[in-house]
Amino acid sequence: MLSRRKAFFVERARVKGNSALFDRMIASIDEKLARGEIPLHFLGQIDLTELPSHDSLADRDGLLLFFADAEDGMCGFDPASAGSAVVAPHSSLPSDEVFADASIRFESEWTIPADLRAHGIDLHVWDEESPYSKFHAQLGLDDRPIHRLFGHPQEIQSDMRLECELAANGTYCGASESYEAALAEGVEVNANRWKLLAQFDSDRSLNWMWGDAGRLYFWIRAEDLGTAGFERVWGVQQCY
Repeated sequence: MLSRRKAFFVERARVKGNSALFDRMIASIDEKLARGEIPLHFLGQIDLTELPSHDSLADRDGLLLFFADAEDGMCGFDPASAGSAVVAPHSSLPSDEVFADASIRFESEWTIPADLRAHGIDLHVWDEESPYSKFHAQLGLDDRPIHRLFGHPQEIQSDMRLECELAANGTYCGASESYEAALAEGVEVNANRWKLLAQFDSDRSLNWMWGDAGRLYFWIRAEDLGTAGFERVWGVQQCY
């Protein structure tokens, strides 16, 4: 992913005929590449025995550990970002790369999609004066950090399921042409199998800041959730 990013800046410098504009960014990437593999940051662990009843994880025990690339982000649109989001069943924690300690408690909540247009219904929250947007706000989705397991995500930019389907199968989604070609081929049918596994919000109490007050999303295919195939999760970061 870093190599692809460097190539982008090198090409931009060539087109503009002025490398000075990009020297600092290229040097920063070169420094990271020279360091080799960079450990992922540990976000948190979920004790499955404490979860409210959920069909897909019913009667399971053990821990789910969530890791993410907090330094360079989870570029979900880029197949090269595979491995920037990891969910691992585990029984112990690493000793480093751990954020501030915090405990959580589970609450059941109602969630609804931010955008129903992908489902053929012209309702979305981006029209802030619409009844649907106001109803969405009444569910308590205010400015406080919302960390979530399952349900619908709080999207900041757009629906992520098609992006997950394409990028996880090797298609670069940083250009609109990829989406248009996928829609023409009916890929959105397979995209519907992606389910939100977890959402981690920016949270000052934990020193978490994902981009510009963004969120990290861990997605999993429905069939993988049923078989505990957590090694196949796909991560997306969205921010303002």
